[in-house]
Amino acid sequence: MRKSKFLTVCFGACFGAGQMYLGMHKKGVAIMGGTAALGFFAALMNLPEVLIFLPVIWCYAFFDACNSHALTMEERKIKDDAFIQRMTQFFEKKELKGLVEKRHLVIGWGCIAIGAYILFGRVISMFVNLFDNWVLNSFVWRIHYDVPRFVFAAAAIIVGLKLVKGTFGKEGTHTDGSCE
Repeated sequence: MRKSKFLTVCFGACFGAGQMYLGMHKKGVAIMGGTAALGFFAALMNLPEVLIFLPVIWCYAFFDACNSHALTMEERKIKDDAFIQRMTQFFEKKELKGLVEKRHLVIGWGCIAIGAYILFGRVISMFVNLFDNWVLNSFVWRIHYDVPRFVFAAAAIIVGLKLVKGTFGKEGTHTDGSCE
């Protein structure tokens, strides 16, 4: 059955819905799930900066749906299965490890920049609020509210420094159980 190009474009405007409309359910669910997970993480950790990746996901989903419209159902099925296979291989640490080894400097400096940006913003915000509101409850609430952001920022900086130095995942990796 031939799918409507107009409906493909309309559904393509929603993360993963265009793929689902075209019968590529695995890919559509993966895109929707990834988008929802990114949004949930941003809300849970109070990190709206993470949402900067949403336009990239949206453009990929939209143009993939529009380009997949021209394919036959069999070709879409093959493309859907290949996408899930690539994602599985990537997250099984084979390709992820290769990516980190190849691009550790770029990823490391990116982590440092993101962590420093978030940390700087939170510290400035806390001092402004501290001197603006002298109420102890307000200050305690601000600390509780900002702790996840501090932890994430510090972790990003530490991972970034390890990636830049090239020591990420290399320390304490004895496989035979000995402590040489």
